[in-house]
Amino acid sequence: MKKFLLWLITVIALLFVLFNKEKIFKYIMVNIVYSKEFVLKEKNEYHSDFKFEYVTETDNFTPKNKQELINIFYTVLNSGWDKFSFVCSYDYNDCVDDVQDIMNDPLNLPSLNNYVHP
Repeated sequence: MKKFLLWLITVIALLFVLFNKEKIFKYIMVNIVYSKEFVLKEKNEYHSDFKFEYVTETDNFTPKNKQELINIFYTVLNSGWDKFSFVCSYDYNDCVDDVQDIMNDPLNLPSLNNYVHP
């Protein structure tokens, strides 16, 4: 009887993980792995402090929408960083779609480059 109960609990736990894997992964990534503050590198000598309406610099690397993703990309380009990390705090598939839209749009990244020092 004990083996059957252990087996039943194991099967229920595996089914729970199977059906909630995306929520569990997001919880682990946002709340455990990236719960620490991001360490921001120093900005390079070409950093610009101009204020624009289209994009703004950010220190929040957990975007909630596409505009916040664009702000992150602008911050990275304007600061001259060659590596960076961010964690989406909204639906994973929507975030991936937004990143792909930003990267594949032939006008988006060149527009952002116009806002930074050459």
